[in-house]
Amino acid sequence: MSRFAQLFLMTALVYLGLGLVLHAVAMFDVWLGFNPLAYTSVGSTMQVLLVGWLSQSVMALLYDRLVKSPRLVAMTWACLNGGLALTIVGQPALALTGSNVVGGLVAMGGLLQAAGGVMFVAEVARTIKKGGD
Repeated sequence: MSRFAQLFLMTALVYLGLGLVLHAVAMFDVWLGFNPLAYTSVGSTMQVLLVGWLSQSVMALLYDRLVKSPRLVAMTWACLNGGLALTIVGQPALALTGSNVVGGLVAMGGLLQAAGGVMFVAEVARTIKKGGD
């Protein structure tokens, strides 16, 4: 497995663990009701599991099996994970405070994730167009 595929896969496993813990805490709150604001983290949990775990697992597989000479892989990883960090922390903070500054950080996180996705699509499309590397 290539070094970058390993990086994506290890990062995905970290997000899987984090997402399962966040989900378990939310389910305990549904049962015990110890925090009326616990539902502010639902969006973050979805980001962690869908973009953090699932998407990066698939990216690891495609970087390992399909893309043999990646050009943008480091930037893709940095954009995805930087954007995830901003949205994971920012979404609950935005729900609690309503601050424009926090809202801007969440929006920046979404743009970084989108940029990472576009770079990944460009990399895979380039490889497919060439007929593999």
